[in-house]
Amino acid sequence: MRIRTGSMVPLSNAVVTISGTWTFSNEIAANGGLACTNCIALGSETTNDYLAGLVQGSGIGISGSGGEGATPTISLDATLAIFKTIDASAGTDPISNTLGRGPGPAQRVAGQSLWSSNWTDYDGVVHNTPIDINCHCFDPAKTNVLNPAAWVDQPVGVWGSGAVYYSDFRGKRRPVESINIGKRFPLHAERVVMSVRAEFFNILNRMEVVSDPSTGSPSNPPTRSNGLLTGGFGYMNYTNVTSNSVGGSLPAPRNGQVVIRFEF
Repeated sequence: MRIRTGSMVPLSNAVVTISGTWTFSNEIAANGGLACTNCIALGSETTNDYLAGLVQGSGIGISGSGGEGATPTISLDATLAIFKTIDASAGTDPISNTLGRGPGPAQRVAGQSLWSSNWTDYDGVVHNTPIDINCHCFDPAKTNVLNPAAWVDQPVGVWGSGAVYYSDFRGKRRPVESINIGKRFPLHAERVVMSVRAEFFNILNRMEVVSDPSTGSPSNPPTRSNGLLTGGFGYMNYTNVTSNSVGGSLPAPRNGQVVIRFEF
Protein backbone atom coordinates (compact mmCIF):
# COMPACT_ATOMS: atom_id res chain seq x y z
CA MET A 1 0.00 0.00 0.00
CA ARG A 2 1.18 3.55 -0.73
CA ILE A 3 0.00 6.89 0.65
CA ARG A 4 0.25 9.68 -1.90
CA THR A 5 1.09 13.03 -0.32
CA GLY A 6 2.61 14.84 -3.27
CA SER A 7 5.20 12.10 -3.42
CA MET A 8 4.72 8.39 -2.99
CA VAL A 9 5.34 7.16 0.55
CA PRO A 10 5.68 3.39 0.43
CA LEU A 11 4.24 1.35 3.28
CA SER A 12 4.51 -2.35 3.80
CA ASN A 13 1.45 -4.61 3.67
CA ALA A 14 1.67 -5.06 7.40
CA VAL A 15 -0.50 -3.13 9.83
CA VAL A 16 0.87 0.38 10.24
CA THR A 17 -0.11 2.54 13.22
CA ILE A 18 0.06 6.27 12.61
CA SER A 19 0.12 8.61 15.58
CA GLY A 20 -0.09 12.36 15.67
CA THR A 21 -1.69 14.51 13.00
CA TRP A 22 -1.06 13.94 9.30
CA THR A 23 -2.18 16.52 6.76
CA PHE A 24 -2.82 15.41 3.18
CA SER A 25 -3.10 18.10 0.54
CA ASN A 26 -4.33 15.91 -2.26
CA GLU A 27 -5.57 12.36 -1.92
CA ILE A 28 -4.95 8.98 -0.36
CA ALA A 29 -4.45 6.13 -2.79
CA ALA A 30 -4.63 2.58 -1.43
CA ASN A 31 -3.47 -0.24 -3.65
CA GLY A 32 -4.70 -2.77 -1.13
CA GLY A 33 -7.12 -2.06 1.67
CA LEU A 34 -7.27 1.01 3.86
CA ALA A 35 -9.02 0.92 7.21
CA CYS A 36 -9.70 3.86 9.50
CA THR A 37 -11.67 3.13 12.66
CA ASN A 38 -13.38 6.11 14.37
CA CYS A 39 -10.79 8.50 12.99
CA ILE A 40 -13.15 10.96 11.22
CA ALA A 41 -15.50 13.20 13.23
CA LEU A 42 -18.77 13.81 11.38
CA GLY A 43 -19.61 17.46 11.12
CA SER A 44 -16.27 18.97 12.12
CA GLU A 45 -14.13 16.90 9.74
CA THR A 46 -16.67 16.35 6.95
CA THR A 47 -18.67 18.49 4.51
CA ASN A 48 -22.19 18.29 3.02
CA ASP A 49 -25.30 17.17 4.98
CA TYR A 50 -25.88 14.19 7.22
CA LEU A 51 -28.53 13.13 9.77
CA ALA A 52 -27.25 13.42 13.31
CA GLY A 53 -30.28 11.72 14.87
CA LEU A 54 -34.06 11.65 15.28
CA VAL A 55 -35.93 12.77 18.40
CA GLN A 56 -39.53 11.65 18.87
CA GLY A 57 -42.18 14.07 20.07
CA SER A 58 -45.59 13.77 21.67
CA GLY A 59 -47.72 11.27 19.79
CA ILE A 60 -44.88 10.43 17.38
CA GLY A 61 -42.85 7.24 17.80
CA ILE A 62 -39.43 6.53 16.26
CA SER A 63 -37.72 3.15 16.13
CA GLY A 64 -34.69 1.73 14.35
CA SER A 65 -32.50 4.85 14.55
CA GLY A 66 -29.89 3.56 16.97
CA GLY A 67 -26.79 3.33 14.78
CA GLU A 68 -25.02 4.03 11.51
CA GLY A 69 -26.76 2.62 8.46
CA ALA A 70 -30.03 2.26 10.38
CA THR A 71 -33.45 2.65 8.74
CA PRO A 72 -35.66 4.67 11.11
CA THR A 73 -39.41 4.04 11.33
CA ILE A 74 -41.74 6.91 12.26
CA SER A 75 -45.25 6.17 13.55
CA LEU A 76 -48.17 8.51 14.36
CA ASP A 77 -50.49 7.94 17.31
CA ALA A 78 -54.07 7.70 16.01
CA THR A 79 -55.42 9.30 19.21
CA LEU A 80 -53.39 12.49 18.86
CA ALA A 81 -55.05 15.58 20.34
CA ILE A 82 -55.21 17.09 16.86
CA PHE A 83 -58.21 14.86 16.22
CA LYS A 84 -59.88 15.97 19.45
CA THR A 85 -59.58 19.73 19.18
CA ILE A 86 -62.38 19.88 16.61
CA ASP A 87 -65.72 20.27 18.39
CA ALA A 88 -67.68 17.06 18.03
CA SER A 89 -70.90 18.18 19.71
CA ALA A 90 -74.08 18.19 17.70
CA GLY A 91 -74.89 21.69 18.90
CA THR A 92 -72.16 23.46 16.94
CA ASP A 93 -70.46 22.14 13.82
CA PRO A 94 -69.69 18.46 14.38
CA ILE A 95 -66.65 17.03 12.64
CA SER A 96 -68.82 14.38 11.02
CA ASN A 97 -70.54 17.14 9.02
CA THR A 98 -67.17 17.80 7.42
CA LEU A 99 -65.46 14.43 7.36
CA GLY A 100 -68.29 12.02 8.01
CA ARG A 101 -66.22 10.14 10.57
CA GLY A 102 -65.72 10.12 14.32
CA PRO A 103 -65.63 11.65 16.71
CA GLY A 104 -69.08 13.00 16.05
CA PRO A 105 -72.79 12.47 16.70
CA ALA A 106 -73.74 8.98 17.85
CA GLN A 107 -74.62 6.38 15.23
CA ARG A 108 -77.88 4.45 15.22
CA VAL A 109 -77.77 0.75 16.16
CA ALA A 110 -79.56 -1.47 13.67
CA GLY A 111 -82.49 -3.43 15.06
CA GLN A 112 -82.92 -1.23 18.14
CA SER A 113 -86.07 0.83 18.68
CA LEU A 114 -85.49 4.54 19.21
CA TRP A 115 -88.18 4.54 21.89
CA SER A 116 -88.14 2.94 25.32
CA SER A 117 -89.53 -0.61 25.49
CA ASN A 118 -89.70 -0.71 29.27
CA TRP A 119 -92.27 1.73 30.60
CA THR A 120 -95.33 1.86 32.87
CA ASP A 121 -98.69 3.40 31.99
CA TYR A 122 -101.06 5.33 34.26
CA ASP A 123 -102.73 2.06 35.32
CA GLY A 124 -99.45 0.58 36.55
CA VAL A 125 -99.12 -1.88 33.65
CA VAL A 126 -95.53 -2.47 32.52
CA HIS A 127 -95.07 -2.56 28.74
CA ASN A 128 -92.25 -4.15 26.71
CA THR A 129 -93.21 -2.56 23.41
CA PRO A 130 -91.90 0.81 22.16
CA ILE A 131 -93.71 3.71 23.77
CA ASP A 132 -95.85 6.13 21.76
CA ILE A 133 -95.18 9.62 23.10
CA ASN A 134 -98.54 10.79 21.70
CA CYS A 135 -100.65 8.19 23.54
CA HIS A 136 -101.31 10.33 26.68
CA CYS A 137 -101.02 7.07 28.62
CA PHE A 138 -97.86 7.57 30.70
CA ASP A 139 -96.59 9.95 33.35
CA PRO A 140 -93.78 12.10 31.85
CA ALA A 141 -92.58 12.88 35.36
CA LYS A 142 -91.64 9.22 35.82
CA THR A 143 -90.87 7.95 32.31
CA ASN A 144 -87.77 8.27 30.10
CA VAL A 145 -89.15 7.78 26.61
CA LEU A 146 -85.94 7.22 24.61
CA ASN A 147 -83.87 4.03 24.33
CA PRO A 148 -80.15 4.69 24.97
CA ALA A 149 -79.24 1.29 23.49
CA ALA A 150 -80.36 2.60 20.08
CA TRP A 151 -77.22 4.73 19.78
CA VAL A 152 -73.48 4.09 19.93
CA ASP A 153 -70.53 6.48 19.97
CA GLN A 154 -68.68 6.83 16.68
CA PRO A 155 -65.05 5.59 17.02
CA VAL A 156 -62.29 8.09 16.31
CA GLY A 157 -61.31 8.16 12.64
CA VAL A 158 -64.01 5.67 11.55
CA TRP A 159 -66.45 6.65 8.84
CA GLY A 160 -70.03 6.94 10.11
CA SER A 161 -73.18 5.62 8.48
CA GLY A 162 -75.70 7.84 10.25
CA ALA A 163 -78.38 9.68 8.30
CA VAL A 164 -79.12 13.38 8.59
CA TYR A 165 -82.83 12.70 9.09
CA TYR A 166 -84.79 9.73 10.51
CA SER A 167 -88.48 9.64 9.62
CA ASP A 168 -89.33 7.63 12.76
CA PHE A 169 -87.54 9.98 15.16
CA ARG A 170 -90.00 12.81 15.70
CA GLY A 171 -91.04 15.05 18.56
CA LYS A 172 -94.42 15.13 20.22
CA ARG A 173 -97.41 15.83 17.98
CA ARG A 174 -99.08 19.17 18.76
CA PRO A 175 -102.24 19.67 16.69
CA VAL A 176 -104.04 23.01 16.80
CA GLU A 177 -107.51 23.67 15.37
CA SER A 178 -108.89 27.06 14.36
CA ILE A 179 -112.38 27.99 13.14
CA ASN A 180 -114.20 31.04 11.90
CA ILE A 181 -117.84 31.78 11.01
CA GLY A 182 -119.31 34.83 9.28
CA LYS A 183 -122.38 36.37 7.69
CA ARG A 184 -123.15 39.31 5.39
CA PHE A 185 -126.05 41.70 6.15
CA PRO A 186 -127.38 44.02 3.40
CA LEU A 187 -128.21 47.51 4.68
CA HIS A 188 -129.84 50.63 3.22
CA ALA A 189 -131.39 49.18 0.10
CA GLU A 190 -128.40 46.88 -0.35
CA ARG A 191 -126.05 49.77 -1.11
CA VAL A 192 -124.30 49.12 2.22
CA VAL A 193 -123.25 45.64 3.37
CA MET A 194 -122.13 44.74 6.87
CA SER A 195 -120.00 41.63 7.32
CA VAL A 196 -119.59 39.99 10.72
CA ARG A 197 -116.96 37.28 11.26
CA ALA A 198 -116.00 35.48 14.46
CA GLU A 199 -112.56 33.78 14.55
CA PHE A 200 -111.38 31.30 17.20
CA PHE A 201 -107.83 29.95 17.59
CA ASN A 202 -107.04 26.67 19.35
CA ILE A 203 -110.76 26.16 19.59
CA LEU A 204 -110.35 22.85 21.50
CA ASN A 205 -107.94 24.54 23.91
CA ARG A 206 -105.30 21.84 23.58
CA MET A 207 -102.86 22.28 26.43
CA GLU A 208 -99.20 21.36 25.88
CA VAL A 209 -97.31 21.08 29.14
CA VAL A 210 -94.43 18.76 28.16
CA SER A 211 -91.41 19.61 26.01
CA ASP A 212 -89.73 17.22 23.57
CA PRO A 213 -87.47 14.56 25.13
CA SER A 214 -83.83 15.35 25.82
CA THR A 215 -81.57 14.06 23.04
CA GLY A 216 -78.21 14.68 24.68
CA SER A 217 -75.66 11.92 25.20
CA PRO A 218 -77.25 8.42 25.42
CA SER A 219 -74.78 7.71 28.24
CA ASN A 220 -76.52 10.24 30.52
CA PRO A 221 -78.37 8.13 33.13
CA PRO A 222 -81.79 9.14 34.52
CA THR A 223 -81.73 11.38 37.58
CA ARG A 224 -84.58 11.57 40.10
CA SER A 225 -85.68 13.58 43.09
CA ASN A 226 -88.45 12.34 45.38
CA GLY A 227 -89.33 9.69 42.79
CA LEU A 228 -89.72 12.20 39.94
CA LEU A 229 -87.41 12.52 36.96
CA THR A 230 -85.12 15.54 36.85
CA GLY A 231 -82.90 14.69 33.87
CA GLY A 232 -81.20 12.06 31.74
CA PHE A 233 -81.41 10.86 28.15
CA GLY A 234 -85.04 10.81 27.01
CA TYR A 235 -86.26 13.06 29.83
CA MET A 236 -89.33 15.16 28.95
CA ASN A 237 -88.92 18.36 30.95
CA TYR A 238 -92.38 18.88 32.40
CA THR A 239 -91.12 21.72 34.64
CA ASN A 240 -89.84 23.83 31.74
CA VAL A 241 -93.29 24.81 30.49
CA THR A 242 -94.72 27.54 32.72
CA SER A 243 -97.41 28.63 30.28
CA ASN A 244 -99.07 27.30 27.16
CA SER A 245 -97.06 29.53 24.85
CA VAL A 246 -93.36 29.17 25.68
CA GLY A 247 -91.34 31.24 23.23
CA GLY A 248 -94.02 30.77 20.59
CA SER A 249 -93.11 27.08 20.29
CA LEU A 250 -96.33 25.81 21.87
CA PRO A 251 -99.92 26.77 20.96
CA ALA A 252 -101.43 29.63 22.92
CA PRO A 253 -104.57 29.05 25.00
CA ARG A 254 -107.92 29.29 23.22
CA ASN A 255 -108.73 32.81 22.14
CA GLY A 256 -110.94 34.55 19.60
CA GLN A 257 -111.88 37.80 17.97
CA VAL A 258 -114.86 39.35 16.20
CA VAL A 259 -114.42 41.35 13.02
CA ILE A 260 -117.11 43.71 11.66
CA ARG A 261 -116.69 45.15 8.19
CA PHE A 262 -118.81 47.68 6.26
CA GLU A 263 -118.80 47.77 2.47
CA PHE A 264 -120.35 50.71 0.60
